[in-house]
Amino acid sequence: MNISKTGRLAQAVAEISNYNSQAATSTSIRFNLWQVAGEVAATSPITGVGKNRLVEYKTQQVDQGRFPEKLKRFDSSHNAYMNTVARRGLIGLAILCTFLWVPVYIAVSAIRRGSSEEQPYAYALLCFGLVFAIANLTQDMIFLNNGIIMYTGLLIILSQMLFQVQSRPSASD
Repeated sequence: MNISKTGRLAQAVAEISNYNSQAATSTSIRFNLWQVAGEVAATSPITGVGKNRLVEYKTQQVDQGRFPEKLKRFDSSHNAYMNTVARRGLIGLAILCTFLWVPVYIAVSAIRRGSSEEQPYAYALLCFGLVFAIANLTQDMIFLNNGIIMYTGLLIILSQMLFQVQSRPSASD
């Protein structure tokens, strides 16, 4: 790790340790956005409340002084899972998780089969799926234009490479 990444990590750890809902740090803002999303999700857990109600609730909480003004600048929760459960409920969360975690399942299944020819493609798909699913914990990557283009493009390429290897006749045939 270079110094700037190490320094940023130390800063994030310090911000987590000294969390203050009124602080305008990156970490505090995310925690506040997640808290708002969780509170809103609890009001309609199955179907969610939609984007407008989430933004309205956040604005009300800022106006009441619970959170800093800076929170109003963000229209998402900076967590695809929290954002989805608040806006679209558990139904939407199940769909999102399926969309994000199916590549991981496909890759793990291919790895377990043990074909040495499939392994590199399966591991590439696994890494891609895990990185993307984890990245959505601190950003709504899947809901950004460049995020969805990157996700679908890489998913198509990597899964197609794996499926082509799987469809080849084996040497023992």
